[in-house]
Amino acid sequence: MYLSATSNVDLTDTPWSMGIYDQSGRLVGKSCKSGRTCSAQVTLGSGAAPWYSAAIGLQAPLANESTPAGQLLRTASQNAPLRDIQARSAAVQPSRVLWGVDSCKPLTGDAAAAGDLYPQVTRMYGPPDFWGRYLTTTPNCPGISAAEVAAAAAHHLGILPIYNEYYCSAVAGYDVGVSYAEGATSAAAGLGIPRGTVLMIDIEPPGEWCSGGVDATFIEGWYDGVSGAGYSPGYYGDGTGSSTFGQAWCTAVADRAEVATGSYLWSFEPSLLGRYTRATAPSYDPNQVACAGRMVAWQYVLSSGADPDVDSDEALSKLPLWYP
Repeated sequence: MYLSATSNVDLTDTPWSMGIYDQSGRLVGKSCKSGRTCSAQVTLGSGAAPWYSAAIGLQAPLANESTPAGQLLRTASQNAPLRDIQARSAAVQPSRVLWGVDSCKPLTGDAAAAGDLYPQVTRMYGPPDFWGRYLTTTPNCPGISAAEVAAAAAHHLGILPIYNEYYCSAVAGYDVGVSYAEGATSAAAGLGIPRGTVLMIDIEPPGEWCSGGVDATFIEGWYDGVSGAGYSPGYYGDGTGSSTFGQAWCTAVADRAEVATGSYLWSFEPSLLGRYTRATAPSYDPNQVACAGRMVAWQYVLSSGADPDVDSDEALSKLPLWYP
């Protein structure tokens, strides 16, 4: 990943230099003495991306390059932290796109993940960065098991927790949202999911199977119940601005702006046709709500009983997944 910082003045004819720092205070790459921009390249591992900031300060005196020793000292000076810091930017966390799946069925039945869906998905599609699974057992899907949690830990796999223990048309009313949040946060605590992790509520579109549509008060109830327990509220729904969910979302955000800034959205639209592997996954492009909201995940293919029977997803690394 390439990082870039920009100053509002040209540093070329000044005593100042600019550098990019990671969250541990280490200078990333070399400090920059000329121009308005400074860039650095970093390699990100699995898990959440670190935070970075830029600073302007004095570079250590540069050595004479006429000798090999001088060249080494000059490189060391450029890699040394800046002194006498004059300005520092706010810390930012760059996002990268994670590839994953979600499933009704367990990802595996054993802690080594030697059988069932996990090795099948890895072999046919590629190794997932995360896996969406249900917190509790529903009429159609078993809740996540201890074996799945152990397998996720062994394979450094993020878990996207989903709550769906209710009739899909019953997604209206503040008290209903709070009640569902109580069930989800209780299940999350029982599984040992740390606070701060996102908990997604599954909001299906109204239609033949789900006759009722979500309303703004339900969204606010889920937000209050989940955030009040220390977790991060998330919403899986049709992210299209004109959809039932999209309209309810914007009504809730207009009433309470903190719902937008304190929640995460996962859209199942647009839903694409065909089979995609990790290597051929589409560019991240979920439908967006027509107001403020952090759209950080996209279910771009619905399984519909395919083999392997998983939905395909992408998510931004800022989504606070559970890493057992």
